Amino acid sequence: MEKYKKIDDFIKKHNLKFEDRKLYIQAFTHRSFDCKTEGNNERLEFLGDAVLELIITDYLFKTYPDSKEGFLSQLRGYLVSAKNLSDFALNLKLDDIILLGKGEENNGGRRKASILSDTAEAIIGAVYISQGFEKTREFCLEYFANQIDELIHSKQLKNPKTRLQEFSQAKYGVLPDYQVLKQETIDGEKYYIMYLKVEALDFGPIRKNSKKEAEEELATIALNFFEGL
Repeated sequence: MEKYKKIDDFIKKHNLKFEDRKLYIQAFTHRSFDCKTEGNNERLEFLGDAVLELIITDYLFKTYPDSKEGFLSQLRGYLVSAKNLSDFALNLKLDDIILLGKGEENNGGRRKASILSDTAEAIIGAVYISQGFEKTREFCLEYFANQIDELIHSKQLKNPKTRLQEFSQAKYGVLPDYQVLKQETIDGEKYYIMYLKVEALDFGPIRKNSKKEAEEELATIALNFFEGL
């Protein structure tokens, strides 16, 4: 079918197994898309998230034997953040391939960081099921390994949540407190309304369809406030 041609091209380009085509169609299928045969990519996203974290952890542990745990955790946190995963998805041009429902398509779903990062994790999960750990490691590190040297001395290394946590602990002796006020569903899409409390200060609320993305944005808002004092 024509709607799957871009998925077929992706499979060929990355030397993936064409006999697992249905698995990759599922990996590219957002829950808003009407697909009763292959299903959506949420379970693959769940798997891919864990596989990617193991790949990154294994690579950092072996590549930087003299680095402390805190530094490695910080580096891994940046690499697997929603923002970085959405950049990974754009690098692979996943935004042009994702199968979306009309409502999500009209709402700019192809450029949403949450959808891009979730799809990237689903693809990783699919590669793992189809071809195992080593192929998945190769697939991921072709992109992520190139980032690491650039990040070692970069200010980018600390994601907003890490920077805010360090600031809050140093200044107030407490951790930032991220709270979900409520959940709501709009056009079949789940959204979280969240706010952030740092000592006696509140930030938000904001509405996002990803908790991770909401927490990162709230942390950025708080950092901008504190840095402007």
